[in-house]
Amino acid sequence: MSKQRDICLQIHALLEGGKTPTEISKQLGVTRQMVYSCKAKRTVKKKAGSGRKTKLDLQVVKDTLEAAPLKSMQSHAKDLETLEASVQSAVKKLGRKSLVRVERPILKENEGDPSPPLSDSSEQFEEGMCKLGHHLF
Repeated sequence: MSKQRDICLQIHALLEGGKTPTEISKQLGVTRQMVYSCKAKRTVKKKAGSGRKTKLDLQVVKDTLEAAPLKSMQSHAKDLETLEASVQSAVKKLGRKSLVRVERPILKENEGDPSPPLSDSSEQFEEGMCKLGHHLF
């Protein structure tokens, strides 16, 4: 906790106790302006997202992974309410790997291409060029 937040907490407690801003400033050794600023804020809560995030407990990650081993890292991250990179790092520290594999199509020869496969034959090349109207010298 920061020093200013600690002081604001004390100021709020003293204000609720019925002390005046002048009395509080003398008692805590702060300016009256600071007392009025803390009073105006009415809250001393931390802003969302400020500060370092809590570390993931490796045992929790391990249990989660064992419960649903075929679930994606992104889904585990959502369930644990953390970043996907944090889950990936924890999995790496545990010495494990993701069991989810993305299906990728295997390219087959001539898939989507109606032309015959290319040949190295110079005769076929010359025949093709002649059919197109190009003559080789």
